[in-house]
Order: sequence, then C-alpha cells, then structure tokens
Amino acid sequence: MAVIASADAVFVSPLSRAAEVKDIVNSLDPESGGRPPEKKGMHPWGTLETLSETAFFDVQRALVHEGRTLRSVAASSMQLIVIRGSGKLDAGGSQSSLQAQTTTTIHPGTSFEISNSGDAPLELLLVQIGSGNGKIR
Repeated sequence: MAVIASADAVFVSPLSRAAEVKDIVNSLDPESGGRPPEKKGMHPWGTLETLSETAFFDVQRALVHEGRTLRSVAASSMQLIVIRGSGKLDAGGSQSSLQAQTTTTIHPGTSFEISNSGDAPLELLLVQIGSGNGKIR
C-alpha cells in the first residue's frame, strides 16, 4: 500500500500503482508542471503561509520569530494586521511600534522591515490589495 500526503490531499493506492502518482500530479495544473502553489514557506526570519490569493488581493499569514526581521517591498497597497506579539515597523524610513490588534497601511513600492522585539512570536496577516499583487518572499 502506498500513502502519499500533501498539504491539501492524500493519495492511497496499491504499491503496484504508486508510479501513477506522477500522471495524476501532472494533470492537476499544466502551467506549473503539476506542482501545487507553495502555501507555506520557511524563512530565516520565520514562516509565511498563503491563506488566499485572487486577481484582486492576496492574504498571507507571517510568523516572525523572536529577534528576527522580515524585509520586503510592498508590490501593491498592503494592510498589515497584528494578531499577537509585538515588534517594530520601519516603512519608508518611518518607524512605529507594532502591538496585537493594530493595523497599518504600507503603500505600494515602500521598502519595509518588520522586527520582532518581543519575547514571543509576532503573528501578522498581510493583505495586499489591487493590481500588482506580489507575495512576500
């Protein structure tokens, strides 16, 4: 018996048919060679998970580890929502504190740094709105 699991599916078949997995995966999305879009990425600063993506907006969940800094450039208008933790935001040379249950807007083309200055993970939702959506990497 072959059992193959991914973030959004589980494939179970007799071992003799396990080689057919490649054909199934390739039929899912011809443009990406059958690979589903990356939903969660590990980074030196923490993790980033895509929760929703459309032509008009993207929603990502970022978890910034203690003492680490996420650095990026806003490709489109971005709403940054702090879920838990605390930190500092440096956006376009302007600095502000980040606390749970606060929101901040970052304008398109703005370089920004989100630093976790607390003693627990800093959890954020990043909502990018409008054309030119670009994921944080």
